[in-house]
Amino acid sequence: MLNTTVLPAADLTPDHLASWTKLQTSQPELASPYFRPEFTLAVAAVRHDVEVAVLSRHAEMAGFFPYQRRRRTAQPVAGRLSDSHGLIARPDLDCTADDLLRACGLSSWAFHHLPASQSWFASHASQTEGSPYLDLSRGFDAYRQELHAAGREGVSQPLRKRRKFDRECGPLRFELDCRDPAMLERLLAWKSTQYRRTGLTDVFAFGWTVSLVKRIWEHRGMEFCGLLSVLYAGDRPAAAHFGMRSHGILHYWFPAYDVDLARFSPGSILLVQIAQAAEAAGIRRIELGRGSKPAKTSVMSGATLVAEGRVERRPLVRWVRGHWGRARQSFRSSALRRRLESPLRLVRPLREWFAFR
Repeated sequence: MLNTTVLPAADLTPDHLASWTKLQTSQPELASPYFRPEFTLAVAAVRHDVEVAVLSRHAEMAGFFPYQRRRRTAQPVAGRLSDSHGLIARPDLDCTADDLLRACGLSSWAFHHLPASQSWFASHASQTEGSPYLDLSRGFDAYRQELHAAGREGVSQPLRKRRKFDRECGPLRFELDCRDPAMLERLLAWKSTQYRRTGLTDVFAFGWTVSLVKRIWEHRGMEFCGLLSVLYAGDRPAAAHFGMRSHGILHYWFPAYDVDLARFSPGSILLVQIAQAAEAAGIRRIELGRGSKPAKTSVMSGATLVAEGRVERRPLVRWVRGHWGRARQSFRSSALRRRLESPLRLVRPLREWFAFR
């Protein structure tokens, strides 16, 4: 018999957190920092809508399902900022997505970076995509050789540009774990400018996102911590990245660079520097998040399959969404798409703004 108790994330006890950690660390597919309880608690500290369903069986905690509630609908913890989410539980847990949401008092839950291996939600996925990663478990040289053998030259060009960059603007200096709060502020400013320049929603225009990044950066621990890495040209910051680390996994989250130095590709050079420093720092894998842009595919060792979709318990809404999804797929492959792309692009920022509220 499976029992479900829904709690505000802030009400989780030390016993809850210990059981969560035990389940998470016992399964490689849950190794991402996003599946750590510390991540959920960090988001709960800056938002008031984070809940966790605690699943128990025979008085033993068997699973945890964290989410953000908006009335009777839900999304992953941190919403669009989450690059991994799902159910933290034993793979053999006897549970269906519909039963889980019913027990939580939810009508729907949308997901976009769900490990495809989570069979509980498989029938609710509308599409799957690869989430690239760098395998550094045997060191940088082995990674580079494997990349070359696969016909990917995403590391070679940054290495060549690094030498040119060093000659013209250097000497270059790299800091894997920067503790300067002013540098974190600069990274956030760079990233906000990048979002606005490219027509995307500035996620750091929302107070809770800035507070979340700062809170994670201040968290120090082997099991979970924020990592700010910086590339300098002389005394001038050229590129920076903020991500999350859990044991040997680093999730590449917010990279940005000084646009006046763009011709040297400082962002790509920074990623290579982090990869080179990974072995000594105990990092065996860098996860890049889903997507097939050349910046990711040219450096990836492989990709984990992740799913996008929605668990929808309301029959009418499920019917409408199903027909809308099929219409959208037909639209994407039609000649009409080009004519309507510009008007739809104007609507997208408003939709994203509501998603981050």
